[in-house]
Amino acid sequence: MDLLPRVALVGSCALLAAALAACQAPRGPVGFWSRNRLDAQQERHGPWRAYFDSAATKLASRGHYRHGRPRGHWRYYAYQGQLDHDDRYRSGGLMLVRHFHANGQVARQGQAHLESDSAVVQYYWFGRWLLYDTIGREIGWELYDKGYRMAQGKGATNVSHKPRSSRQGSK
Repeated sequence: MDLLPRVALVGSCALLAAALAACQAPRGPVGFWSRNRLDAQQERHGPWRAYFDSAATKLASRGHYRHGRPRGHWRYYAYQGQLDHDDRYRSGGLMLVRHFHANGQVARQGQAHLESDSAVVQYYWFGRWLLYDTIGREIGWELYDKGYRMAQGKGATNVSHKPRSSRQGSK
């Protein structure tokens, strides 16, 4: 056998192996819609998902970052897969927070504040938090000031809104 056909055969095999390896190699995010990207300052930016496991099958949280700061609607899940709580980030570090019962009904809802500087991040509940039973009826309230419960009460308040239950299928 001539040397030229052997070199061509070995070269073809090497190209085929490289092409197969490239198809199976993990690829990074592509496009602005991709998850878990960093901006030019190496801060989280865009859609973001965190997982309990390295195989990325058990979702822990999902939401959006804008230049390292969480924005919009974030959902946090229990290890078993049901929605544990969600946060809606507002301007100025304000957040609307809802915690859920295992059946998807709202357990409590209220406001929180997120303050951060280069060294410290502080998160605390404030104002009136409404409490609900497992079928969605208001059963009481708690009053918070900078994360400390200052008062609590039983029974419904005169607030006329009813909480929305979680949507289990919206992962």
